[in-house]
Amino acid sequence: MSDKQNFNIRPLEVNPTIDKASDTGYILVVLSPENKELDLKGYSMLMQLRPYVKSKRILDTMSTENGRITVDGGKIALHFPASVTAEYRFDSAVYDLVAVSKDGLRYRIAEGQIEFNPEVTRDLV
Repeated sequence: MSDKQNFNIRPLEVNPTIDKASDTGYILVVLSPENKELDLKGYSMLMQLRPYVKSKRILDTMSTENGRITVDGGKIALHFPASVTAEYRFDSAVYDLVAVSKDGLRYRIAEGQIEFNPEVTRDLV
């Protein structure tokens, strides 16, 4: 018998604000309809930033493979390094966050728009 989990969840709309050129982390906790933290052990995560929903242009890609997303139980940490966000030439983007099982099942966990606050202090020594 396969040890598959069927997530009975709808993607949650989350619209964070991230500071450009600042090492910023954002943590999502994924809960079941019974309000219990889901175990996402063994799932890979993928998140793309795009200018708008149907855009073919990808502004940035975050994943468990590139280390920009980490998973601990039902906690998903998104990492926005200063070195990456300092290079962003946009102030907002849409995204969705997808969990992928070892069997290739895909579950959209979160979606929304991210705002990026520009930096004021530059050219640090």
